[in-house]
Amino acid sequence: MQEEAIITQMNQLGISDREARLYCALLRKSEATAAELQRLSGVPRTKIYEALESLVDRGFSLVRHSGRSKFYKAVSPEEVMALLSNRWELDHEQKINTSQAVFSDLLELYKSQKAEDQSLDVIEVIRSREQIHRRYVSLVASAREEILAFIRTPLASQPRTSNENQQDQAEAGACDHGVVKRCIYRYEPDHQDWVRRNVSLSIENGDSFRISYDVPMKMFVFDRKITLFAIPSLPGLSGTDFTMAVVQDAGLAEANRILFNTIWDGSSTHEEWEKGEHPLGLDHL
Repeated sequence: MQEEAIITQMNQLGISDREARLYCALLRKSEATAAELQRLSGVPRTKIYEALESLVDRGFSLVRHSGRSKFYKAVSPEEVMALLSNRWELDHEQKINTSQAVFSDLLELYKSQKAEDQSLDVIEVIRSREQIHRRYVSLVASAREEILAFIRTPLASQPRTSNENQQDQAEAGACDHGVVKRCIYRYEPDHQDWVRRNVSLSIENGDSFRISYDVPMKMFVFDRKITLFAIPSLPGLSGTDFTMAVVQDAGLAEANRILFNTIWDGSSTHEEWEKGEHPLGLDHL
């Protein structure tokens, strides 16, 4: 390996450029004076003694006095490596011990402020389509009894993507585990293909569903405990036109459940809808 490459790697180990150059120069001589080492290493004359003292202090070099002269001799690379390894291990152990103490104190500080105000722990705002997709799939997968859904635009996956396929699979899996899902679809002429596809999927999965002209918001209620609902995009955000919030509060979930049942009672079944003014043409299913 070229000496410059070796010096670069020594720098990465925390050895200064001057120290690395002097040590390489020492290895080429059995013993040398400061003046000789300055010529061999290229370290500036004004810095040579300071750099040599640092090498001796760090255990890279030995020094022999002869009268008024000093002669420097390299410590073998094996010994230097063992010395550095021991120092690194001690340093690592000290940092671990210090970090455990510091982060233990930080944890107590964190717990104290959490204890003072837990009002926002139940609220989670999700600001990207990918995050919304992942959160929705996880909520569906964790449902054990019931999912209620107001389904309308805006759509997290538009046009159809692999995310929608994953959502379909999660919903089908929930139904297979006995989770009861009820949906109210808003009829939207501009998205009729999307409505038809989702209604077809509900029929295929055996979901209970109804169709309405008036669905006030996009919302899901899971197991009477958690509500996921769409909200207007937050001002100042870029790259998103779709924002949802998750609220883990049984009281809010129950209120939304009452709202859902009220609109459910006033909505049309599939059979009733097909007899109306805007049939979806799914009588054959």
